[in-house]
Amino acid sequence: EYEWHVRKEGCDRVLPVSAIYGANASGKSNVYQAFAFMHRYVRHSFYLEESAEEGIKKDAPVSLAGLQAEPFLFDRSDVKAPCKFETEFIVREKERDKYYQYGFSLDQEGIAGEWLKTNSKTGILRGREYQVLFDRERGKHILWAASLSRYKNNIEISLQDRTLILSLGAKLKVRVLTEIRRWFLQNETVDYSNPMYDYVLCKVLPHHIVEDSSVKKQVLQFLHSFDDSIIDLVFKKIPAEKEGETDKYRIFSVHETADSQKNVRIPFDDESSGTMEMFAL
Repeated sequence: EYEWHVRKEGCDRVLPVSAIYGANASGKSNVYQAFAFMHRYVRHSFYLEESAEEGIKKDAPVSLAGLQAEPFLFDRSDVKAPCKFETEFIVREKERDKYYQYGFSLDQEGIAGEWLKTNSKTGILRGREYQVLFDRERGKHILWAASLSRYKNNIEISLQDRTLILSLGAKLKVRVLTEIRRWFLQNETVDYSNPMYDYVLCKVLPHHIVEDSSVKKQVLQFLHSFDDSIIDLVFKKIPAEKEGETDKYRIFSVHETADSQKNVRIPFDDESSGTMEMFAL
């Protein structure tokens, strides 16, 4: 770590570039995908209610199907629980650093909760609690800070089950909500791998793996060398549509769940990027 690389942001000393290191199948891809999903939802949630009720409009940049949160499948006790997304960040306003804590939780019905809190640099240094700007929970009245109370009626009358207050408030030109949404737009996640390349390669089967159990056993042993949670591979045949074409197969990986009492089968293209690339070898 070189001193000239370090930047001062609020109370923190940070590097301009961060990287996540870890073993294969340890969750690195999930961290990236969570940030990417949060960015897309903040950017597009304003359009989702229209997509759900009227079909995709010509000017809608995203469909409802493209923004469904996927639950953690390996713990069956929480498979229907809302997926929670939260981040903390700093926005510079008039030469002052403002700390924000923003998050939301989603399930199949829409937004289960959403919250925005703020703090100052002095408050962080003195260990003060974050102050609530708004706090939304399904089935309850929305809690508003005094600074946002004048926007309450306009926002609540237009708010839908799948629309974020952040997205709607930005459309209504609420300054603080516009600034928070702008932060998300300016901090888009970047994946330097090639997802399409991974997707195509993981569809290519090793020779004879479907009909020869010894080949599958060797592949599983190889997968176990970096991901021992995969206990089996399942191949679903997709018959050829035309005469002369070869049959295709969809690959599923079978994992042990957290309680080890039931197994979970997931499409292989939902595996981590590293696992798909190793399988392609």
